[in-house]
Amino acid sequence: SIFQALFRLTDKSTTDGKILIDGVDINKISLNALRSNINIIPQFPVLFSNILRYNLRPFNYYTDEQLWDALEAVQLKTKINKLKEKLNTKVAEYGSNSSVATTHVNTKTDELIQKILREKFTNQTILTIAHRLNTIIDSDKIVIMRDGIIAEYGTPEELLPYSATFVFNFSFNLLIFVFN
Repeated sequence: SIFQALFRLTDKSTTDGKILIDGVDINKISLNALRSNINIIPQFPVLFSNILRYNLRPFNYYTDEQLWDALEAVQLKTKINKLKEKLNTKVAEYGSNSSVATTHVNTKTDELIQKILREKFTNQTILTIAHRLNTIIDSDKIVIMRDGIIAEYGTPEELLPYSATFVFNFSFNLLIFVFN
């Protein structure tokens, strides 16, 4: 998959070509630096059997103040602050004891995620896999994959009016959308 290639989980000798992120060949970056600078927001959240603080910062990279700022940015600060134990609230595996965790990203949550990405990550490259048109309509570039091959590439303005594949793929295939 694309993400296996991005994280360099595939054998380089079995692939052709290069992957460039912001013009930089990912094979010229140390594996640790590459993986440390790529973050994933999965559709299905992964929560560990531990406290909320650990799930938000498993490697202690961030202060509690930074965690609260992040929770405020995603409109969860008030909800977490109401919990008796706050950041020390125990979380069951996969968040099964929490109403905070969801089994999928609904339209309202997707809209919030897109708003936060536009506001907080303006100088970041963001790769999104999506099925909803509204999720990626603000993207700079779009790549449509079919059977592991790039079928179409361009801006939303270029693809939407002229491409039956672009609209068709929303129902049937994973799409990759690139914000620059």
